[in-house]
Amino acid sequence: MADSSHKLFLSAVSDELGDDRRALKAELVGPRFEVKEQTDFIDLGGDTLAKLDKYIANCNGVVHLLGDATGSYPDPVNVSDG
Repeated sequence: MADSSHKLFLSAVSDELGDDRRALKAELVGPRFEVKEQTDFIDLGGDTLAKLDKYIANCNGVVHLLGDATGSYPDPVNVSDG
């Protein structure tokens, strides 16, 4: 099991860089790192955005792959102003 002090979140636009994100995750995941991406939270039910927020708040780092495309926007009802 991964050391809880080594949590990473990988971020990228799935349509453009999803394959690269999955390849990077496969390289990083192991005994020293717990690595998650947005798709790891979708099938768990409930509010995906809240689960992402909670996980990222407890991460040691976020790796964001930059490309040309934009990702989807959350439903405004799921975004808090505070």
